[in-house]
Amino acid sequence: MSVITWNVRGFNKAYKQKKTKEFIKQNKKAVITLVEHRIKEQKATGITNKIAPGWQWISNFSSNNKSRIWILWDPRIFEFEPIDIDCQYIHGQVRTHSRLLAFGFTTIYFLYTIKDTLSMWQKLRQINSIQQGPWLAMGDFNSVLNSQDRQHGTIIQDVETKDFREFMSDTSMNELPTMGRDYTWTNNHTYSRIDRGLVNINWMMTMPDLCIQILEPSFSNHSPLKLMISQMRRKKDKQVWNTNGDTGKLQGVWNKLKRVKQVIKGLNTQHYKGVEDRIKETIRELQEVQEKIGCKMMNTELIEEEKELKKNLEKWILIEESIYRQRSRYSG
Repeated sequence: MSVITWNVRGFNKAYKQKKTKEFIKQNKKAVITLVEHRIKEQKATGITNKIAPGWQWISNFSSNNKSRIWILWDPRIFEFEPIDIDCQYIHGQVRTHSRLLAFGFTTIYFLYTIKDTLSMWQKLRQINSIQQGPWLAMGDFNSVLNSQDRQHGTIIQDVETKDFREFMSDTSMNELPTMGRDYTWTNNHTYSRIDRGLVNINWMMTMPDLCIQILEPSFSNHSPLKLMISQMRRKKDKQVWNTNGDTGKLQGVWNKLKRVKQVIKGLNTQHYKGVEDRIKETIRELQEVQEKIGCKMMNTELIEEEKELKKNLEKWILIEESIYRQRSRYSG
């Protein structure tokens, strides 16, 4: 199963629709977001039925007819329950029919004006404040986050990353690691990383090892982002609740709650141990890099590596603190 987001940059041409149909066929069992498609509302049903026959979909069409976002999903595998629809995002809950996996999902398409951007960061903060459980915000942020996110273009200034960094700090969100291409957008002169996936602490506690694949862009100037998700992590938790053999309704509920509590404590211990090891390993790598910097003061690659390791160390320390707080709730 996977979640995919892709800026298709104009979708009225038949060859783009044909290529996207092939892409969807190759990526079954998925939730797929297409943004900046610029398809008018009266044409949408015909095109979505053509590119994803049998799939369900939702858009952010409004009275101004400026829809830019579609979410399509395979109804044999997923349910998508929309919660909030905006001109720059669609937010909702993704579940598998088996109920073994559920998470909040916000597909992102940032508009270009300063007013729209500031409004979007504030809305994402609001979603973070009320989100229960794992949350994934993924798509086209139309913004860089780090100094290395642009190549062969103007040097990234602090003002370009300020709002993004403040959002990450305020919400304790983390960027998922990536594999594949280094950059997600190009105009054939400049190469930038402006498409990404962010997750909350709860996600990192339950699914910390997931990685986004940056795929080849095909006809678009943006690369699709693909996140493979396994539902095995949730299966054991639900099996504990569904164990039979309890006698009496109240006693049965009580026994199930006790079993769930034991599993949660075990999972927290397991995750805490994993995070503790990651912190130790990151500290070790950071020390090695800093020793090298001592010998090669102006080595820009080492300086960037040091910055990245410091960022990772801060991330895992925050996760460790969050897990510790959850463990304390179930102590005793």
